[in-house]
Amino acid sequence: MRGSGLPAGASLRFGVCCNPVPGDRIVGIVEPDGKEITVHTIDCSELAAHEGHDDVWRDLQWTPQADQNTISTARLRVTIRNLPGVLGQVCSIVAEAGGNIAGLHMSRGEGEFFDVDFDIDVRDARHLTNIAAALRACPSVETVERPRG
Repeated sequence: MRGSGLPAGASLRFGVCCNPVPGDRIVGIVEPDGKEITVHTIDCSELAAHEGHDDVWRDLQWTPQADQNTISTARLRVTIRNLPGVLGQVCSIVAEAGGNIAGLHMSRGEGEFFDVDFDIDVRDARHLTNIAAALRACPSVETVERPRG
């Protein structure tokens, strides 16, 4: 990762609110200690807390190396029908698209649906987009979104 105005020796931390992956447009926020920068996607809702504080914002970009050799974990929130075999079907779709499910959390949704947060290991934002598209094509999937904070 590269960027302008990075403090010498600063460490980077990826925001768990938006889980940036290579290919996402990103920005850094200098933490109060000045030694750590939190990386967010440009559309993360957490960035609103820093509006008007121009001194903490840093422009960041992924390096070509990050785009080629990185496995990152991103989150997709998927609303599925509460029917036998649907969770297995959705997990198979993720696997067939080359993703690895690193974690999941299910919660009861409205009526006959469940909301499932999948943490998926992906190569980059394009890979995640392809997985989301494959999930949307499944008739048992109601919605697919990427939480942003």
